[in-house]
Amino acid sequence: MWKTDDLAKWLGIISGIVTLLLAVPAALGLGWWTRGALATALLGAAVALLIHLKSAPYDLEFIDHQIEIDLNDIDANKVLQIRKTRVRALRNGVETITDHMSADGEMSIPVVKPGVLKRITREGGDLYVESTLGHVLRKGEEVDREMTATLENSFLNSEAEYWNVRIHHPTQRFTLTVKFLNAKPPKNFRGIQRTSTYEKITSVQPKMTYSDGRPIVVWTVASPALRDLYRLDWNW
Repeated sequence: MWKTDDLAKWLGIISGIVTLLLAVPAALGLGWWTRGALATALLGAAVALLIHLKSAPYDLEFIDHQIEIDLNDIDANKVLQIRKTRVRALRNGVETITDHMSADGEMSIPVVKPGVLKRITREGGDLYVESTLGHVLRKGEEVDREMTATLENSFLNSEAEYWNVRIHHPTQRFTLTVKFLNAKPPKNFRGIQRTSTYEKITSVQPKMTYSDGRPIVVWTVASPALRDLYRLDWNW
């Protein structure tokens, strides 16, 4: 029995081949094409693109993605990060998850639960943390997982700083919480959404509250756009 994802991939390949066979002669002016063939080629390209987008290889959906940045030890250039995420498997056989963060400096070995750490990869200023989920998930199965790590020398700018959340998985909602020191609150802050071509101030902006005398900035975004970057900027 063919799986839906496999069938979609093969349809995309076949459509791409047909498109190539029709479009190349047209581009080279070989004469054995018609206006209808060119229209078919363009239609085939559109279908191939739609099939590719439909069958994008995402294993997990983030139902609720919570990121907490605690600046309690900022004077020692240490920051505690806690991520709590409820994930849902989009196919059978999912057993790993990759967390992404944009951070300078060094990161301690993360503690994950459930599961175990597999590898940490740095690409420029981006960190990718791969870990297991504790067991192999079935399609539609949900699990709550947590990752904790300490960052050192990540917030060294005395005037302005930021934290990025890049949407690498289909996500229903994320919440970014930054806990400031009472002696070093943010003077101002704002939420920015950056796409591949432009950036804009988001319609839903972060808000500040207080807990135990500490200023806390909370930013919740529902249905964030896949592959976009959401950045919380602040001035000390």
